[in-house]
Amino acid sequence: MRCCCNLLEHVTEPDRLAYHCLDLLTPGGLVFVTVPFSYPYHRDPIDTMYRPSPSELCDLFTGARLLDGTILGMGESYRDVVRDRPWLLLRHVWRFPVPFLSF
Repeated sequence: MRCCCNLLEHVTEPDRLAYHCLDLLTPGGLVFVTVPFSYPYHRDPIDTMYRPSPSELCDLFTGARLLDGTILGMGESYRDVVRDRPWLLLRHVWRFPVPFLSF
């Protein structure tokens, strides 16, 4: 079994990464893939804003069979939080000139 957890949104060619993940598997092996579905932009150091659905992930991992594709709801999304407290967007404005947490 191989895991590809919260990585695809940080690469510029997710299809190549998916290919290599499948290439590492033995016949009959499993790959466990997680991605953010509703999450704000975050630099680590890049975020391509790739937020695929389970069916889009299935298409990305060509030749693989989807055993389970579930979107886990956490009760509220970042959009819900900002809707209730719009001043939180100010931290993004404040962070713009200083994109990294530390030197």
